[in-house]
This record gives sequence, C-alpha cells and structure tokens, in this order.
Amino acid sequence: MRRLLIPLFLALTLPSLAFAQPLPIDQTCAEVTGCFPGDDPGFPVTITQPGEYVLASDLFNDVSAGWTIDALTNAVEIDMAGHFIDGYTPLDVANGVRGGAVTLRNGSFHGVGFVADGAVLVEDVVASTWYAGISSPNDTVFRRVRLMGSNDYVLVQCDHCDLQDVTIVSDPAVVVSATSASLERVSISANTRMTVSGAATILDSTIGGFQIGHDSVIRNTDVRCNHSASSYATARDRLEVTGSTVAESSPGRCTLYAGTDAHLQGNHFQEIDTGARAFLDDNVLVFTDSDRFAVVGPDSIVKFNALSVSATHARYRLGFDAGDGSEVRNNTIDGVSDGIICGEDCIVTGNTITNYTGTAISLGLTSVFCKNTIDGSGVAGIVGGIACDAAGVPSLTPGGLLTLALGLMLTAVVLGGHRIQLTRSADGQA
Repeated sequence: MRRLLIPLFLALTLPSLAFAQPLPIDQTCAEVTGCFPGDDPGFPVTITQPGEYVLASDLFNDVSAGWTIDALTNAVEIDMAGHFIDGYTPLDVANGVRGGAVTLRNGSFHGVGFVADGAVLVEDVVASTWYAGISSPNDTVFRRVRLMGSNDYVLVQCDHCDLQDVTIVSDPAVVVSATSASLERVSISANTRMTVSGAATILDSTIGGFQIGHDSVIRNTDVRCNHSASSYATARDRLEVTGSTVAESSPGRCTLYAGTDAHLQGNHFQEIDTGARAFLDDNVLVFTDSDRFAVVGPDSIVKFNALSVSATHARYRLGFDAGDGSEVRNNTIDGVSDGIICGEDCIVTGNTITNYTGTAISLGLTSVFCKNTIDGSGVAGIVGGIACDAAGVPSLTPGGLLTLALGLMLTAVVLGGHRIQLTRSADGQA
C-alpha cells in the first residue's frame, strides 16, 4: 500500500512544482501567440496571476501609448534576466510596465516608464530616457539602480522611497518627489534636486539641491547645488546635518535654510540661515563671493566653528549674525567685514576674530562678552554689551555701570513716553 502512495504523491506534486517555475515572456509570444493563459496576442503582455515571470528575450514595443507589460494583480515578480524593454519612442507616457505590487530585477529599460499601485522593489536595473519614470503611491525600494533621464519630468515619485546604492543622472529639475524618503549611498547629478514633503534620511550620498520636510537627517553627504540666485537646500524644523558638505557646483548660491531646532555639526557650508534654538558645532564656513551670510535664530548655540572668506574675494560680509539669547563661543572668524553680531542677552566668549574691516563684535546692551581675541585694522573692536572679568563674571566697572545705567534710563524714558501717550489717547487730557 505504501509503495502505491509514493508514486501517487509524486504524480500530484510534480505538476505544481513545474508550474512554480517562472513563466517566460518573449517577443514572439508577446506579439503572436500570447505568453500564458489570460494573455492575448499583442502588447501589452497581460499578467493576471501572482507569481514569478522571466524575460526570455528583449521586448520591443512600438505601440504608441501602449503598455509593454500590464500586471493586473499583486505579488508579481519579473526577472528581466539581463534583457531590456525598449519603448522606441521615449515620449510615450504609458509605454512600459504597469502593475500592482511588483518586483523588477536584473535588466534595462529604454524610453519607457513604470507605474504601480502597490509596493515596488526595483533591483539591479538600468533605466534611461524615461518620460515619467517610476510612479508608486506606496513603498518603493531601489537597490543597485541607475536612472538616466532627459526630459522635464520627475523620475521617481512615490509616497515613500527607499534608495540604496542608486545613481541618478538627469536633466529634469526634480528627480525624486516623495512624501518621505530614505537615501543611502545615492548619487544624484548636481543639476537636479529632490523634493520630500515629509522626513528624509540621506546617508553617505552625493545629491543636487533638496527641499525636505520636518525631522530630516543628512549624514556624510555631499550636496552640490547648481541654481543661481536661489537656494535649493531647504529644510523645515528639527533638521540634523552631520559630516556633510553643502556647496555649489557652479557659480551661484547654495544656502542651507533650516527651521527651528536645527542640529548642524562637523559640516562644510557656504551659507546658512536657521531658525531659533539652532546648534552649530565644529562647522567650517567659507564665503566665496560678496553675498554670503551665516544667520542663526534666537536662543542658539554657536561654538567651535571656523568662518572665513575665500582668498580670491574681498572682505564683504559679516560673520555670525545671531539672535537674542544666543551663546557664541570659541569660534574662529577671519577676513570678514563684521565678525559677530548678537542682540540682547547673548554670551560671546572665547572667539578669535582676525583681518576684519568693520566692527569685530557688536552686541545689545544686556549681552556679555569676555576672553575674545581681536586682531585687525577694522573701524571698531567691540561695541555694546557688558565686559566680563577674568573669571567670566560681568565687570561692574564705573564705565560699565554708566553704560548700563544710561541704557536703562533711555529704555525707561521711551517706555514712559509710550505710557503717557496712551493715557492721553484714553482720556483726552495732558
């Protein structure tokens, strides 16, 4: 009895094992016979069942605005087996692969696009001259992919993009547009930019400019903008940038604009502008033309940074312009017009300012300064503020007391004047 069961078991299982093999797709079956049940002759090759499929030849589709492969179901894996899909005319928007949750591996696209309704994995693929690139409303993962585009359209558009070991060389203004994105070891040509409305994580990459959302992280990345008279290195609140370079690839301006609570450490910048509570530590800023600035919002910490002007340019701009309540300490500033400007309630200490031409340090009346080294032939050394003694305590010298008293008296007079004016407005009497 057992001997009869074994052949019966094999007879039942072998057909299913054979069916589990990838179903082939080639030019002949696509155009003449149909490639499998549910697919009629002619493009597109229609996939109606989940499973694995493999290209047995290159596919050429010259049907205008017609899909080459149309997957009408999810859980479809297509192994291109080193072959390519050629859409002939690169401007046909619907000329390529369409599907739900689809995996594409090991092949090339030319002149076609890819649109999916579900999660997508694109792996070991080269794609060139796309009209609309890859569009997926859900998760899209790219691994070891090279994308090349030459039209003014977005190459990658998805809700969440996860790019690993990806190279993008393109003429379009925007190459990646996503709700959120994760980039690791990604190279994006300098004449393009990416836009992410939500959080972006960019690691060990080289990209063009960017516009990214709150809570983004950039580490060990080279950002090379190529846009004159405007910035495409823009982020919202809680941006973290470490070990990165933000500069321009050609003459123009590449400013890092950040919102509140930015954390910038160990980077090379040409220009920065942040909101309140920024933290700048151990950054290098080199101004390369006459229209540069380093602006940080109130209540920020600016420490151990080096700021200078390129040797080929004259001394035009000020160094750090910090908002009220900021701490500016142990920075090195060389070759600018004005070294440090800070409003009220600032602490400015331990900075070295050399080769300045204007005012080394300019402070509000209630700010404190001490232990700064100033060496230059500028118009003035330190203007405003209260000097510290050797222990770092504000010095109440007669001159300091007089300056503070005069400032307080002036403030009282101004406030008193406003109060009297308001009284007159209320009752009409002097």
